[in-house]
Amino acid sequence: VLQDPEEKGLRKILNFGHTIGHAVESFSLQNDVIPLSHGEAIAIGMICEAFLSTQKTGLSEADLQEIVATFKTFYEKHTIKEASFPQLIELMKSDKKNTSGKINCSLLTQIGQCAIDCFCTEDELCNSLNFYLNC
Repeated sequence: VLQDPEEKGLRKILNFGHTIGHAVESFSLQNDVIPLSHGEAIAIGMICEAFLSTQKTGLSEADLQEIVATFKTFYEKHTIKEASFPQLIELMKSDKKNTSGKINCSLLTQIGQCAIDCFCTEDELCNSLNFYLNC
């Protein structure tokens, strides 16, 4: 954080899981009787963004499965209805990390290595949410 106080480079790696996670957290705060904690929402975001990483930045399937298994050890599965995907996408569109109206994620190339400024389409984001529902 001290090396990149304005979040223009290195610090962006800390955003892994936060694009989707913040949308899930905001949606939960607005709609769930018992809202998700920040950590629970970011864990969901990390699973989704790890899936996106297999599609876009070369994260291995083995690394994806390790990430999923790790989070399943600590967090219960949260039900996200597919009907809520459009609302989640709208929340992602309002994320401060976006550039030129494109949804921006930090994605993994392997566990411990991150690629920044990865733009994701709405279809890709919906596919990642579907992955979470089925993992």
